[in-house]
Amino acid sequence: MTTLARLMPRGVTISIAMLAQWCLTGAAQTFNPKAIFNTCAQAVVYIETEKGSGTGFFIHPQYIVTNKHVVQRWGTGADNRRYLDAYNSARDIRIQLRSGRWIDVVQVLPLVEYPDIDIAVLRVSSYDGVVLPIKPTVADVGEEIVLIGHPLGSKWTQTSGTVSNIIDETFIQFNAALDRGNSGSPAIDKRGQVVGIHMMGIYLSMTGKFGIRSDVLRELLDRYRIPYSTDPLMIPTTEEHGEFLRTLNERESNLNEREYNLNERESRIAEREERLRQMEQQLVRDRIQLAQDSARFAAKVHEARTSLLDYETKLEQLQNHQRELEKLHRKLLSREEDLNERERWIRAKEQQVRSMLSPHFSLDFAACPTYNLHAAQLVPLRLVSGLYYRFGIVRDAANDIERADKVGIMLGRQIAPTGWEQDEAAFAIEFRNLVRIMLGMVVRQPDRVAGVAIPPPRQRYTASIMLDFAPSSPLLTGIGLTAQTDQKMQSTALMLSFLLGYELNFFHW
Repeated sequence: MTTLARLMPRGVTISIAMLAQWCLTGAAQTFNPKAIFNTCAQAVVYIETEKGSGTGFFIHPQYIVTNKHVVQRWGTGADNRRYLDAYNSARDIRIQLRSGRWIDVVQVLPLVEYPDIDIAVLRVSSYDGVVLPIKPTVADVGEEIVLIGHPLGSKWTQTSGTVSNIIDETFIQFNAALDRGNSGSPAIDKRGQVVGIHMMGIYLSMTGKFGIRSDVLRELLDRYRIPYSTDPLMIPTTEEHGEFLRTLNERESNLNEREYNLNERESRIAEREERLRQMEQQLVRDRIQLAQDSARFAAKVHEARTSLLDYETKLEQLQNHQRELEKLHRKLLSREEDLNERERWIRAKEQQVRSMLSPHFSLDFAACPTYNLHAAQLVPLRLVSGLYYRFGIVRDAANDIERADKVGIMLGRQIAPTGWEQDEAAFAIEFRNLVRIMLGMVVRQPDRVAGVAIPPPRQRYTASIMLDFAPSSPLLTGIGLTAQTDQKMQSTALMLSFLLGYELNFFHW
């Protein structure tokens, strides 16, 4: 009873561990082409050159991936693909977003060091919409996908199919319907991740559609240090969550029922043991009575023999009962061992799931005594605080977070001996918890005559860089250098700061 009773509260733990594992792996997520298009289409762009048109997609707010041949000039072929003059310049390429807005290309990166891989990257000035994550592993044959592109000039057209084949170490084959204009189209799986980039097809072939694998794209982007994301866009629906929870409840109910049956069997065994004990006591009494009766009833030998035969029958019955009890006992021990092994496995899985969760947001506060090098003046107090999103998380051998990149917004207030001087707002990006770069502007300053806060009469901009001495600690200690100027670069200042603060990480998923 004690061993079985300890198993009762584990139903909730089993349900939570299995649900967390299911949500992280996406095992129960269904393929929903409509939801994929609604989520991912705005990250796909229409590319237009004097040669024609093609497709591309955002992997980062400043970078678009497409094919080399989409941005090639007229009359250029394979022999001169290594040379930059074989490709259109940034001013000759036009990019149209899903919203209909056209944006400018800042730089064309044809990745000329890899002429046999039909991938080029376009850098643009700004974009604030959805970007497509890249699948970190190779897709499986038979996996369902959709491709979004502009076949024959029909913009933002979706077609679906499956992965037909994985060819050598570079290419992937699709069986989706694709035409001219689909070059550069992303092949997207059920989680919204890009598994390949369409580059060519065999004329009049239904299955001869080929692309470049996602792992090849990731390796190229890493070599050129072009940022991208791998976090899935699509998550399981509420109905899928509900169906999985119903399955868990049914399994938990079955487990409780089996446990109840074990308790019933244990109770019956206890009753049989009690009956056996009573029979053994009765047997002792029978033996005593037999010894007493043998002396007094010598004449009743036949009756004594009958009693002895009855005794042997009872003894055989007792022995049979004992063998049954031993067999049941071995079964109970085996069942208990199985349940203990399953409990150890579930606890290990639960620990593994918990180790995968990471805090993705951070909030920090810091005080920065500053010395104005230009004015040779000490600013005793400069208060800053920031809210950041953490990405690019790196773990050590113990699965603890060792480094992370961050991007966010920072607010600051500068206080001089004469009182409050100005408020600042800045955009900040931090690399590996070590170096932080901030670009911003002065948003308010005091009007000491009127006694109110006003925007500066002449706009001033700030640029800062900070070095953290202890990147692995939540305490912020380091030095920073800040430059401040106006639009005409006339009123400039250079300030050296000492940083002391604290970083708070939160919101795990």
